[in-house]
Amino acid sequence: MKKDLEFQKMWEGVASILDMDTSNIPALAYGTKKALGVSQKHWFYFSQRGKVSGFYEKDGMKKEREVGYKLFSNKRQFEEYTRSVKRVLNTIKKFDSEVESASLITMDDPQLRRFLQRGFDLCIDIFSYYLACQPQCVLEIEEEIETYLKKKAGERSYRNVYVLMTTPEQESVLQKEEVSWLSILTFFLKTKDFKMVEGKIKRHHTAFHLMLAADGEKPKSVQDYSIKLKNENISLREAEKRLENIKTHGLELKREKREVTKKYKISATAVRLCATLAAVGHLRLEMRANGWVPHYHFVYKILDEAARRLGVPAERLQLLTLSELDSYLQTSTLDMESLEKRREAFLGLIRNGNVEYFEGEEARRKFKELYDDTNEKVGDIHGKVAMPGKVTGRVTVYRWGDSIESCLQRMSRESVLVAGQTRPQLMPLIAKSIAIVTDEGGITSHAAIVSRELKKPCIIGTKNATHVLHDGDLVEVDADNGIVRVVKKN
Repeated sequence: MKKDLEFQKMWEGVASILDMDTSNIPALAYGTKKALGVSQKHWFYFSQRGKVSGFYEKDGMKKEREVGYKLFSNKRQFEEYTRSVKRVLNTIKKFDSEVESASLITMDDPQLRRFLQRGFDLCIDIFSYYLACQPQCVLEIEEEIETYLKKKAGERSYRNVYVLMTTPEQESVLQKEEVSWLSILTFFLKTKDFKMVEGKIKRHHTAFHLMLAADGEKPKSVQDYSIKLKNENISLREAEKRLENIKTHGLELKREKREVTKKYKISATAVRLCATLAAVGHLRLEMRANGWVPHYHFVYKILDEAARRLGVPAERLQLLTLSELDSYLQTSTLDMESLEKRREAFLGLIRNGNVEYFEGEEARRKFKELYDDTNEKVGDIHGKVAMPGKVTGRVTVYRWGDSIESCLQRMSRESVLVAGQTRPQLMPLIAKSIAIVTDEGGITSHAAIVSRELKKPCIIGTKNATHVLHDGDLVEVDADNGIVRVVKKN
């Protein structure tokens, strides 16, 4: 590998080796070639005790930016991309239903292996499209629109116009879940009869309980929802108001967009590109919450049956790569010493388009060779504005693998949530915070979408916020200018 390659950390999370080997690695090595038109020659992930980070090579990101602009700025090509995403999501839904109704225990071993492979193939498919619209892939469109709107609306107003015009109008899966829950809550607050809402809770559970089951979080149980309902601290009036706001959100957005378009004489081309960015943000959330997050739950049901037959914990199988898993399912031979090394550290590397693996101390050495994390821990905190506003509050840092419940307990009503990036399972933290600051993400990211839905100041893509800030720091979040200022260190 060339020594002048420079990598940038793009995300963090909680994932197993098998997760990565059936998602990012194959999707970036060859899957995005079909979805985007280019694959990654150089890329790697580094895992330590279940926490994993993904690193993109900067020249590769520039190439994705160029190719992404051609794809997402072309109306016909973007429509085909959207249709492809929907086809994969529908196929996943059918497969998951098939798993749910199948009698896995009666399948013979070859049939079970084929069933498992089908599931993993769909993981690769959905990740190929998901990774084809990473922030760098739409960055050139973002910058073009921002430059255009500065000329049209002026330096002081363009950010508000940009945020409005790139906000999705479609009801998101998160909004659908909240509408369902608020409907149950308002009914309960009116009747005060828990027995009358038990059926509604079960239906809500069936529809949404897998949506948040990622990054180490387990699926919600019916009992979890029952406890949540009894512990809700909101008045009937507040619940009804929030429900009405969500239901009218899309219509209100359309009206505001028409007014702003007319006021600033925004061109039809600019309106279409803003709508494309909004649609990409909506699709990304759909691919996550209705795609690979619930899909892995059903795929791992098949893996659990394979583990049962082999008499090993399913967790052990998740320390294998896909090819190793397939071999093990046929030979039942495992290198236990190697697996123990992998628990501590593992690195998967795409080098010149080929995939290599490193484990244990060798993985740590390779990580230090590929990446210098010194710059993450210093410097001012600047990022992109996802939702304008200015607030002052105390920092609460969430790191992947942290308990959401313990993080909630640390938070006050003046907490600024600081995270690598936000995902649907962090909604309780987001709801309690007064502002959001992330290391990663673009205007199509989860943090950008939900901050606009909730009208909370949000700065994304700072690269170093979780490293510079600590719990209890008093900060000013200036989301009008994309700056976080430390008022007083804890």
